[in-house]
Amino acid sequence: MTDAATAVPSRAAILRFAAPVMLANLTTPLLGIVDTAIMGRSPDPALIAAVAVGSTVLTVLFWAFSFLRQSTVGLTAQALGAGDATELAAALLRPLALAALIGTVLILLQAPIAALAFGLMTSAPEVETAARAYYGWRIAAAPFALANYALAAWLIGQRRARLVLGLQLAMNGGNAALTALFVLGFGLGPAGAGLGTALAEMLTCLATLGLPAVRAQFAPAVLRAVCSGGRAQFARLMRANRDILLRTLVLTLTLASFTRFGGTLSTATLAANQVLMQWLVAGAYFLDGFANAAEVWGGAAVGAGDRAALAAVARRTGELAFACALLLAGLFWLAGDALIALITVSAEVRALADACLPWLVLSPIAGVAAFQFDGLFFGATRTAPLRDMMVLAAGGYALALWWWLPRWGNHGLWAALMLFFVLRSVLLAACWPALKRSVGPA
Repeated sequence: MTDAATAVPSRAAILRFAAPVMLANLTTPLLGIVDTAIMGRSPDPALIAAVAVGSTVLTVLFWAFSFLRQSTVGLTAQALGAGDATELAAALLRPLALAALIGTVLILLQAPIAALAFGLMTSAPEVETAARAYYGWRIAAAPFALANYALAAWLIGQRRARLVLGLQLAMNGGNAALTALFVLGFGLGPAGAGLGTALAEMLTCLATLGLPAVRAQFAPAVLRAVCSGGRAQFARLMRANRDILLRTLVLTLTLASFTRFGGTLSTATLAANQVLMQWLVAGAYFLDGFANAAEVWGGAAVGAGDRAALAAVARRTGELAFACALLLAGLFWLAGDALIALITVSAEVRALADACLPWLVLSPIAGVAAFQFDGLFFGATRTAPLRDMMVLAAGGYALALWWWLPRWGNHGLWAALMLFFVLRSVLLAACWPALKRSVGPA
């Protein structure tokens, strides 16, 4: 254990770490934004809706296994705080093996998964046909997409944020170029958008594994990690992964229901919600930079058994995250019309999105506390409260949706989503004192 690994960071240090992580995180929703924006060059809302439906199915599918990212950051940070080089390597080896296995299974089961998922989405026939084409290409890159979760998380857990930013920028630049080529150049429509994104994910994974900085640290320790990783550590990983899997399934199904119920209102409403959702997700990923900081330094504090350091990390990262959420809400308020116009040229879709813009403005403030608590609990690998509180919050969302959607239409749908964010924040705040008490002496 080193002082550098476990010291409480200053606000300046948090900002230096969070800034590149925030930019790197932003590149993840940019995959969807680029696909949506390129499809939005057409005035036909069905093309945007197709990408909305296809990407929602894939979000539910891939994020069901986002424990490959979320548990990896915490376990990597704890290994760093404990000064355990062998466990540090194992923290990547295990999720990479799981990514390869899970991704292969998803490819083999892609047809029944598609039949179930698209049957639940309830979209127009022309939207579903195009969405299936998008899905078909994206699912082919599943092992690489999931491996990218583990690789980025392992590097973030070691505070190598600049390297992660460079890799994510390269992936998104490649995605933008390939998608534009296949959609605008070759006229392949949503299928071209899916192909471009799949190729970008595959190339990024292979490039990351081949980086000298990764190979030099990881490869020499692989054999030791395999031999000494032990059943106890792997069982710990799987317990955390089980809880995160259930938690993430509830989260992604909640977001998928938002897309589904928007589609029951009209194709144009589905497209408008997709436009706003792109920026909501971008804002969430942006704020997640501070959650990642809480995860990394909080995990190191847990590894060192330092309760005071954990509390200080929570306070400092939380203050910065809330200030950033206010700035982000202001940006959405002042530039919302321009952000909508950036994605779609359809006058009908723009008008519907403008009508719901205040909900986008509210979203960073409603969600920031939940994101921070997620980071702290992930860093500590205390995953059961994350699972349980997510289920309770989703129950509140479902009741609100049942009551508000028939009365307020699309505004009721958005109001239920905001309530979901607030409930997550309140419920996790109630669990926070127990987490602090479980770490070291007072």
